[in-house]
Amino acid sequence: MTYWFLDNETWNWESPYVFKTEEYAEDVVAYGTAMKKECLDIKLIVNPCSSKSYNDWQGLERFISETAAVIDFVDVHWYWAWGQSSFDLWIKQTPLETGDKWKDPQISRPFEQDIALIKECFRRAGAPHIGLVVLEWNIGPSNWSQTFNQSLIAIIQAELLMEFARGGVQLTCLWPLIWRTSRDVWPEQDFFPSIVTQDPPFEQTLSLEMFRLFSPIQGKTLLKTQCSDKNFRSLAAEDKYGRKHLIFINKSPLRRRITLSFEKTISSKVSGEMIGLKHQVIRAQSIDSVKDNQIIFYAEPYSFIAIEIGQSSSPVSYTHLTLPTN
Repeated sequence: MTYWFLDNETWNWESPYVFKTEEYAEDVVAYGTAMKKECLDIKLIVNPCSSKSYNDWQGLERFISETAAVIDFVDVHWYWAWGQSSFDLWIKQTPLETGDKWKDPQISRPFEQDIALIKECFRRAGAPHIGLVVLEWNIGPSNWSQTFNQSLIAIIQAELLMEFARGGVQLTCLWPLIWRTSRDVWPEQDFFPSIVTQDPPFEQTLSLEMFRLFSPIQGKTLLKTQCSDKNFRSLAAEDKYGRKHLIFINKSPLRRRITLSFEKTISSKVSGEMIGLKHQVIRAQSIDSVKDNQIIFYAEPYSFIAIEIGQSSSPVSYTHLTLPTN
């Protein structure tokens, strides 16, 4: 599959030329029609609105109606809490919300809710086939984000990925690899966390390990989950062979005893890894008990945990399950 992206943030006032929505729609149709005539198997991605302006639902619906014959995906850029990000806000926001310093509070909603609203807009425009992608996402910079260590960064990024997976986002891209700028560009701490450090010798960060632990979710079926505490976030996936990949985030300051209950007896090997706030390294996740249809383990305070049930000789992917916790 070949993907083409028809320009980036044409609505951004910093762009060399700022397109009106109508102009962009006309160009998308013109170029998209010509491209698909020459290359029948390409998929086209467009970026018609900012993370604020998609709330002009009539405008987005009109754009989709005019371009639906040629486009395949709409791209939205989401930076969590730009200008507002802090540890306290992360704890308070469960689930995470789409608000930032540019948005009115009333349009700051949970990511899953905004994703559902955008997809409903596609349906109203007569184009339910169009998918949603997020080709720029990260923790937004702020005067507090400079104090985040690698563990906290990886845990927050993992929670964002959980929201995208739960909402059915089909492609994502962490932005950027490295970004050096100054306070002349924006007043917040100009730091975008990435999979490598910002300065030489450019070593890998715990974000890269987080992506490794999260990656088996791809291509699996998401299962329904139930949790007794909203501060214990969960995502579960299963492949056609019954292998399961479970993702958890403990947003509590307490070390917590977790009991996972399944509908069937567990007969496969169970293993896990975790990133905890206090350790700042990736560690094995101890599993205290596997008996009948239950798994029991302890979740460290402020931690990201990945558990796999059943081994695979080939790459695996992501889903959800029914997992009560104690």
